[in-house]
Amino acid sequence: VPIPRRKRGTLPRSLPRIHMGSAGQTNGPRSRRAPHIRIEFSVAVKKLCKCISVLTILIFLQSCEKKQNSWKRSKADRVETDRYIDAGDSLLKKWDYDKAYYYYSKAKLSAESKKDTSRMILSLINLATIHYTQTDYSGAETVVIETIPLLETKKDHSYNFDLNLTLGNIYSNTFDYENAIYCYNKASLIKTTTPIEKLVSLNNIAVVYLQMKEFKKAITILEPLITKKEILNDSSNYSRILTNL
Repeated sequence: VPIPRRKRGTLPRSLPRIHMGSAGQTNGPRSRRAPHIRIEFSVAVKKLCKCISVLTILIFLQSCEKKQNSWKRSKADRVETDRYIDAGDSLLKKWDYDKAYYYYSKAKLSAESKKDTSRMILSLINLATIHYTQTDYSGAETVVIETIPLLETKKDHSYNFDLNLTLGNIYSNTFDYENAIYCYNKASLIKTTTPIEKLVSLNNIAVVYLQMKEFKKAITILEPLITKKEILNDSSNYSRILTNL
């Protein structure tokens, strides 16, 4: 059966006419359906917000888990390195320098393989100490200089005092007085340096002046030190400063 032609400008009876209101809104059946559309849209938005909230919580929990696992791994990685360092410390107390050096070297290699900068620095400081104690000043200087670039990668400055003090001692014993004073001054100015460490650095500067036979400069530093509370409460440093005077 052929579809009957509609007259131009007319609508089939099955579709109601839509009359435009003065404000551009539609009247009739379409306007009655609009509230349902708004309600459905609101429900969809609420569901989407809930999904986003759940997803955010899951991402946060996953991040926390990764940090915890990373912390556990770093702690486990240090077990071997710390075992070598402890062995070296024990042997160093017994003046067994050769064996202590062996274990500190193992600790350094272990820390290096795990990219543990803190343990690498600690191991190198111990190696430098053994070189210095055995009057191998050139070897001690080489190890300290190897350590300096590692310090620049860390925000923790707790090792800076030890390194600068050791380097100052090396220069003092090799008669490089200018560099010795520079290193001792640098050690005393480090933010993390404790009051007693600062006083020890100043005492060492005075010792360098004594070696240079500049006695007035040495006395100017030593006399105020002997009255400091930290020195008076520390018998070993008190006697050392008193001897220098």
